[in-house]
Amino acid sequence: VKPRTDTLSLEAFKNDFADFAKHYSPDYKINQIQNDSDNLLEINIVDLHLGKLCNRDLTGTDYNTEVAEHIVNNVINQILAETNGYQFNKILFVFSNDFFNYDTSSYTTTAGTPQEHDSHWQQLFQDGCHILVKAIDKLSHIAPVTTLYIGSNHDRQSAYYLSCYLSAWFRNNPNVTIDSSYMSRKLVKWGTSLIYFTHGDMPKKNLNSIIAREFPKEWGESQFREIHAAHFHSDQSIIESCGTICRFLPTVTGTDVYHYENGYTGALTKVQSFIWSKEWGLKNIINTNIIYNTDYRPNL
Repeated sequence: VKPRTDTLSLEAFKNDFADFAKHYSPDYKINQIQNDSDNLLEINIVDLHLGKLCNRDLTGTDYNTEVAEHIVNNVINQILAETNGYQFNKILFVFSNDFFNYDTSSYTTTAGTPQEHDSHWQQLFQDGCHILVKAIDKLSHIAPVTTLYIGSNHDRQSAYYLSCYLSAWFRNNPNVTIDSSYMSRKLVKWGTSLIYFTHGDMPKKNLNSIIAREFPKEWGESQFREIHAAHFHSDQSIIESCGTICRFLPTVTGTDVYHYENGYTGALTKVQSFIWSKEWGLKNIINTNIIYNTDYRPNL
């Protein structure tokens, strides 16, 4: 039996962490950002499926970890450019909806479904950490940032570990809050608005009444209530009932063999961001489109 040589050692992790920290380690003298704005910017990059491997000869699009990283950077830059005239009291950065394409060292989803992948699981986790640290660091210079863990069907475990990593990394940064609590569904209250986050794979029924059931006090005190879900890789808003709007948000991920063979193609690739007022609820929705060019690659 020969020892495996394709794994990353603990020493390699330490060296990578130390090298990365030279550029992105938080300054412990960072001052907390404060302003009088009542605006919240919600950036919701759902179903990124980092580590997914798509080949244009098989599915019509090229997609891998490198492409996904470029898309995240491009989307954030575009959103910040479009909202340059606003002041924000807080940025709610939501990444944890199938952020990783697989969850195990056997390259399967949490439930065990095999996935085509472009990198080893150790390297993928490092890449995910780096992408999010850079993104959160950039956003935290605009306004205080909050991000949260949402349990999803592709990466329920690894996304939780990632949120713990982020919590440790930014532990001394007063402008960053990481909600790595266990519960896979989360509620954010902003003035008279409630924003409820769930991946969308479960529960499957009666989503519009879920806030009232799980948070009756907050529901009764609010005027505007929305559920932001993912999972279906397409814009399926809006379902309004029980005093609540439910939106299934679109994705920027590429088309893999499974989706192509089953005909799940043609959905617009975009990110939806939301500007919330404490008094007036949802003020604006920003669509950031990712257009794949004639070479089936995203225009970055």
